Amino acid sequence: MVLDKDFRKNIVYIDIETASKAASFDDLEQHEQVLWDKKSKNLLKDSQKSPHEKYPLQAGIFAEFSKVICISIGIFKPKKKQFSENSQQAGNSSQADVYQNSNHQPEEPYSLEEHSDSGQKNETRELFFYCKSFYGHDEQSLLQKFCTFLADYKVNPLRFCAHNGKEFDYPFLARRILANNLALPKPLLEIQGKKPWENKHLDTMQLWKFGDYKNFTSLELLAHVLGVTSPKQEKSLWGDQEVELVDGSMIHSLYHEKKDLKKIVDYCERDVFCTAQIFFKMNSWPPINPKNFISLTL
Repeated sequence: MVLDKDFRKNIVYIDIETASKAASFDDLEQHEQVLWDKKSKNLLKDSQKSPHEKYPLQAGIFAEFSKVICISIGIFKPKKKQFSENSQQAGNSSQADVYQNSNHQPEEPYSLEEHSDSGQKNETRELFFYCKSFYGHDEQSLLQKFCTFLADYKVNPLRFCAHNGKEFDYPFLARRILANNLALPKPLLEIQGKKPWENKHLDTMQLWKFGDYKNFTSLELLAHVLGVTSPKQEKSLWGDQEVELVDGSMIHSLYHEKKDLKKIVDYCERDVFCTAQIFFKMNSWPPINPKNFISLTL
């Protein structure tokens, strides 16, 4: 799928991180233990393991047994103060860790030609990739903030773009929003019963398949194939600070044992930026300069 470059303003790049509701099988209520026991018997992977062993390894990917702990989104905008202030007002007010890269001057400005309603070109403004995360232990609260952000973000038409989003991120978010007695954001996540071609959201893994549905291609592998720096490889993407590299298999331990949401948020934002880079590569658009990345996360 090759899109006109003006459409870049209408895409919200997104990634989510999830974790099992409880730290271990023994921490579940008795009825939930029974339900997980039934569910785990149908899981082919690690079929020799007991329900106790499978729970920390696999419960985090099933919306019925887990919760959203982080939603990271990325949006292209001209660098201007108003967007930064408004975005921070919608975010978390505690556990403040700001990963800010706004002091770096872009080496190769990324720009988008702005046009008036009459179609005449007004100016060329430099674009920055603004990333923001909604995260925490209170799932209902972070989902409510995410839904409020979408309601207040007045861009039409608006699409999500994620890696494996149609199989995981989009349906998982919709299920957890309903499970928390919240209304689905209209029309973004009203995707029940829609045919595949009626779902207008973008998915870099689906785009890479070119109609071939036989295998799964990870974000890390696709980044390598396309020559995009993988967030699992780059230690200084957000600046000079050292960052411990994380992969999905570490989320359960980071959340339940180490209580380290900061690393999970950093990992999620890296994946969002990587997804945007891959999508640009697929559309033959100029690469995104990492120095144009600005995190608004609190």
